[in-house]
Amino acid sequence: LRPNGHLIAVVEHTTQLQTVDQFKMCGFTSCSPLDSNSSFLIENKDDNVKKMRSLWLCQKPSFDIGYSVPLRNGSDTRTG
Repeated sequence: LRPNGHLIAVVEHTTQLQTVDQFKMCGFTSCSPLDSNSSFLIENKDDNVKKMRSLWLCQKPSFDIGYSVPLRNGSDTRTG
């Protein structure tokens, strides 16, 4: 996690589009490829999430479970 509210993820090229679509289903938008290694930048645009200063991470493969990760407390204080 980065303090500017972005989640950095690296996926295999063959599954990149599917992974991006799954993130979008969870409220993440603005998916932008960063380099040829299939890294991409993805940001949660939901206003309520922004107010809580947190990101929602969805657990694969079903995406039924969401984790709220407060940006100021780091990634090891997961609730959900």
